Amino acid sequence: MEQRPQVTEPDPLAPDLIVAAMNERLLATLDRLKELRSRPVTPEVVDELTSIQFRGSRLSRRLRVLGHQGLLTLSARSLREPAELLRAAVGEVEEDCEARGIEIAVEADDGLPALWLDPEQVVESLRCILDNAIEAIGRDGKIVARASGTNGDVVLSVGNDGPPFAPEILPRAFAAGVSSRREGPGEGLGLTIVRRIADGLGGDARIETDQEWTEISLSIPRTLARRLREDAEPDARPSRTWVFPVPRAA
Repeated sequence: MEQRPQVTEPDPLAPDLIVAAMNERLLATLDRLKELRSRPVTPEVVDELTSIQFRGSRLSRRLRVLGHQGLLTLSARSLREPAELLRAAVGEVEEDCEARGIEIAVEADDGLPALWLDPEQVVESLRCILDNAIEAIGRDGKIVARASGTNGDVVLSVGNDGPPFAPEILPRAFAAGVSSRREGPGEGLGLTIVRRIADGLGGDARIETDQEWTEISLSIPRTLARRLREDAEPDARPSRTWVFPVPRAA
């Protein structure tokens, strides 16, 4: 009997496909900029140009991760505190949030173990989740990035008070090419990257959403956790909060 060759579906997160999708998105953005050049400068045009600026920054960060080669492999591990990872990701989007009137805070339970992992991977996944939250809110809202512990695992989550995920989108939210915010070339990769990084860590990614609050979380397994303070009480976890933007010293 003649055997038919198996047809393998292309991996939507293969680096070459990601670069191709980002290139399409960049070209679409450049086309939009050409259109805006012919329009009078109005507050709406200024807002759109600001949005394009921040989208360009996000694209740059995605490409930086590909250059780092840490997207799909655990290649550069180091020991990092969960709150440090959150603050690094929030620092990348602080300017965007400030421009949009979005309050953003970081909360971390005390006594959490440090994590032995590639920090660039985790920070990138958090940036993807933060980008999703910013796009959901648009303007004038609240985001809370939080580190907590559940059954020995460390959970890094980002919650926002923007519109919830549509019921028909929610089951497919982590699939490549699915976007609840916009349609267009190169869209819908952010949460897919989050899922891939979670799988690579042996963890999980989840979404909880209702009319008042949406939270996307990345669960990191206890096998990657190393407690720096052996005397820390695992069940006694008062939390600390950092609110961004941080007032700068005079």
